[in-house]
Amino acid sequence: MRKRSRNILSQTRFAIIILVLLAIMGSSCSDRKAKLDRRNMIPEKELVKLLTDLYIADGLITHPHVNKWFPSLDSISTYYHIIEKHGYTKATLDKTLKFYFYRKPKELISIYDNVLGALSEMDAHVEKALMSEKTQSENLWAGNDYYPFPDTQGDNPASFDVYLNRTGTYTLTFTATVFPDDQSDNPGMIAFTYFTDVSGNEVRTYLKPEKYIKDGMPHTYSTTVVVTSVSNIHFAGNIYATGSNPINSEKHSFIESIKISYTYIVA
Repeated sequence: MRKRSRNILSQTRFAIIILVLLAIMGSSCSDRKAKLDRRNMIPEKELVKLLTDLYIADGLITHPHVNKWFPSLDSISTYYHIIEKHGYTKATLDKTLKFYFYRKPKELISIYDNVLGALSEMDAHVEKALMSEKTQSENLWAGNDYYPFPDTQGDNPASFDVYLNRTGTYTLTFTATVFPDDQSDNPGMIAFTYFTDVSGNEVRTYLKPEKYIKDGMPHTYSTTVVVTSVSNIHFAGNIYATGSNPINSEKHSFIESIKISYTYIVA
């Protein structure tokens, strides 16, 4: 992730330099001999903000989604609008850039670095926000949060069946503690997805089974289903399944902290 950010910042620095050079080259060569001073120029802090906004605007304008939503958006008029929103003109911006380019090149590099710093900070905030959104989830588990065995609540209380009606990632997590004296035959979890085909038949796809460790210690288990298109898919199974289905008195274990989380796919 940070490598990608560094690549973006490198591209950003190159783009800003090109932006400045184009602005300077857009004027006649005789301007080089013109008297350049700091009068009526954009202050450095304001220049950093202005160049930052211009770069962001350039990135937005070239983004495919923005082009699709606003096909008539004109880049030149957008740049002029941003400059004017900051209270300056294109001529003032050109004069400022020329001054730094010809008279204060080291200060111009410092301005570039400040722009990169501002963009880097924005990039970090965006990445943090995206990661926060990605990890935001809701618990789809409708049963109890804790199941003791021997079972006192029914024949099969830890079974589940969740309709996956949205694209995204669904993850079942829980903690299982199975004691050494538990006499269940290969206790573990069985999970599968299923849907009904056009003929009305149920089509199942079993996930990798989880077998529990009988050491009296809590162990966390999980299984994940990724849905890329909604087509009447269900996520079902049993958190405590056994091979020979022994009577309850032979069990000595419990399941807790059960959660089926949904995380949407970020495009």
